[in-house]
Amino acid sequence: MTDDELVERVARSICHETGRDPGKPVQTRERRSVRVGNTITQDFVTYPTWHDFREEARKHIAAWKVLRAVLPIPYPEEVMPELPLTPD
Repeated sequence: MTDDELVERVARSICHETGRDPGKPVQTRERRSVRVGNTITQDFVTYPTWHDFREEARKHIAAWKVLRAVLPIPYPEEVMPELPLTPD
C-alpha cells in the first residue's frame, strides 16, 4: 500500500466516523472550463468529502508509526494487516 493509499484509507475512515459520506462530492467556489460537445461551459470544481480529512489522517499515521516504533508488543501483521492502522 502506498502512502497516498494509506492516507486515503485513514481519511475515509475518519470521515465516516464523523457521520459524513466519504464519497459525497463537495463543491468549491472555484470554476473550471469544461467542453461539452462543441460548447465550452463553466463548472464548479468538486472533490470527495474525505479530502477534508487528509491532514488529520497524516497526523494519525505519523503518530501510529512512532507508537509502533517504541511499543514492545508486536502485532500479527501477517494475520491481520489492518492492525497497523487501527490498534483496537
